[in-house]
Order: sequence, then structure tokens, then C-alpha cells
Amino acid sequence: MLLLLSSLKAGHSAWQTSLIFAAYQGASALAALGAGGLLASRGLRPVLVSAFLLQAAATAALVPLNARERTGPGDGVAWPLATATAYASAINAVSGVARVLARTGSKALPKLAMRAKGAGGDGRGGDGGGGGGRRGGRLLMLRTVLVTGGRTALKGAGSFLGGALAEHVRYPTACWLLAGATLPAAVVAAAALP
Repeated sequence: MLLLLSSLKAGHSAWQTSLIFAAYQGASALAALGAGGLLASRGLRPVLVSAFLLQAAATAALVPLNARERTGPGDGVAWPLATATAYASAINAVSGVARVLARTGSKALPKLAMRAKGAGGDGRGGDGGGGGGRRGGRLLMLRTVLVTGGRTALKGAGSFLGGALAEHVRYPTACWLLAGATLPAAVVAAAALP
């Protein structure tokens, strides 16, 4: 949200803004091809920690794009619009990869949790298996809803926060605050996941 609002505020055309988000979607599609394999080979913790760290780094890397907010020394340099568009597209592509890694990890988390508790993954059918019966299936569904819904809620909160910050604080400050808000998720993932 912050990138969208700032690109419009900086004077990007609709075409330039669409290029920025095309890079995001393209990188997301490519990342989706390898995310499952990465999850299988590296595990859940490294994938989710990488996702959060990539997102924080991508958000922080947007700080130099504050071309329309020059108020004093140290505010960066004004970028030509084409250069700013290319830079934002590249950074947004990194953000797309981070999104896919987070989505892949969040969708795998309930399955891995159920497998670890012996209530799934043993090939006994669709009810959760492993002696958990209907309860195991319900627990898997509840965890899936919580993780997926939580991810969606965080995404919505991030969009709202990005929009609010874009309106009330300077762009570099907004980028740093959003990047900092992502880091606790990486710490929790590193500490709490197997």
C-alpha cells in the first residue's frame, strides 16, 4: 500500500505503476514454482524467517525513493522517474518472493503441526487420521483457518498501517516503521518453529 500510494504521489503514470506491480506478480509466480521444494528441502523455520527478513529488507530498501519529500540535507537525491520505476519494480519483485514464501509456509504450518501430533500424514484418509478421527480433522481445519486468516488479517493491517503512515509521517519514516514491524514475526518464527 505504501509503495502504491507513494508512486502515485511521486507522479508515476498508471502504466509505470502497473509495471511496478507486474514485477511483483511475475516474481511471485516464479517463486511459487520453487517454494514447495524449498520448504521440503530446508524446512518451515528457514522459509518463514527468510520471508519475513526479505520483506523487511525490501521495505527498508524503498527508503531512497522519497523523491517528492525533499526537505533538507540527507534526504537523498531526486531520481529520474524511469530509474525510480525500475528500482521500485526490482524491490517490489523481492517483496513478491517474500509474500510467496510466507504464504507457502503459513499453508504448510497446520499440516506439519498435525503430522507432528500424530493426527495426520499417515495415509489413513481425510478425517485427520492417526487416531484423531473427526477431532483431528477439525483441529487441522481450525489451525488452517487461524494461520491463513491470521496472515490475511496481518496483510490487511499492514495495508491500513501503510496508508495511515503515508498520510501522517514522512515516507522514509513510514518505510522504516513498516520494516521494523515485520522483524518481530521473524524473531517469533525463528524461536517458535521446529
